[in-house]
Amino acid sequence: QNITYKCCSNFLIHLCGCNAIDANKSLVALLTDNNNAASNTLGLLKNTGTNYSPNVSVQITDSSGSPLPIAPKVIGSSSSFFNFGTIGTGGTVSKSFKARYYSNAIPVPATGVYAQATITLIYN
Repeated sequence: QNITYKCCSNFLIHLCGCNAIDANKSLVALLTDNNNAASNTLGLLKNTGTNYSPNVSVQITDSSGSPLPIAPKVIGSSSSFFNFGTIGTGGTVSKSFKARYYSNAIPVPATGVYAQATITLIYN
């Protein structure tokens, strides 16, 4: 049984400084786990560090709570792209995300949590 904890941290990625000719270009994004080369569709980032539980992860979701796919480290043919948004006339675009705890064990162990991801943005 998987347990998703509703407590979460909201965060915003704001891209600015795009040239005027980039206005109305759409962006796609990929999330990769800095501590795990594997991909997954649940948006789970590996919990790493000394004495950290492998049964607790950090889940990345969009602003509505839908998990975002984690892409493999080699992204040449990844199916994990998601829509990031469209660059506005002011040269900016933003997207809101959530990070929350996720466990695949009951009872959930008390543990420190450390996870790290990279987001790659690509525009057409």
